[in-house]
Amino acid sequence: MDNYVTHQGIRSSTGEPNGISGHAEPEVVACNGRGGGLENTGALLEQDLSPEHLRALREGSGISPEDILARGYFTATDPEQLRGLGFSGYQLRTPALVVPVHGVQDGPLFYRARPDDPRERKNEPGKFVRYEQPAGTGVVLDVPPRARPMLSDAGRRLWVVEGEKKADSLVSRGECAVALLGV
Repeated sequence: MDNYVTHQGIRSSTGEPNGISGHAEPEVVACNGRGGGLENTGALLEQDLSPEHLRALREGSGISPEDILARGYFTATDPEQLRGLGFSGYQLRTPALVVPVHGVQDGPLFYRARPDDPRERKNEPGKFVRYEQPAGTGVVLDVPPRARPMLSDAGRRLWVVEGEKKADSLVSRGECAVALLGV
């Protein structure tokens, strides 16, 4: 069955939402350890993210508010926020969308940052470093927090994509996805 991603969600060639008939949406869990349920979702998103970053995640990438909160995306406005997350002096460009990278255990492994004004690549004029990552973190498999419970279901389709936002977008639509970090 061929599947494709649209702004309305994942559709199969037969037009079934999520590409799978009979699969329920994933259960919504407490978001980012803050609890409080979905009634506080909007306020939490607006507290942690700039309007531009929130719009990019919701409208540009199609990520649900629950998955934005579960991952822990936030906007860094002070370079010292990035320094505290392990970034070097040359990487301290703010404002930046901060993307926690998760493994199979609770809590982030490390953080990546997507500056609004990225730096130019040293030996490649006209090319820019879209995502910054602290030195020594390497390439890892990112597991969106709400995908973890789905990983134990051997009968469930697993999507392997490039980038955390693509994985979160799929998880927002009830799919099980993991991400390889972009290069």
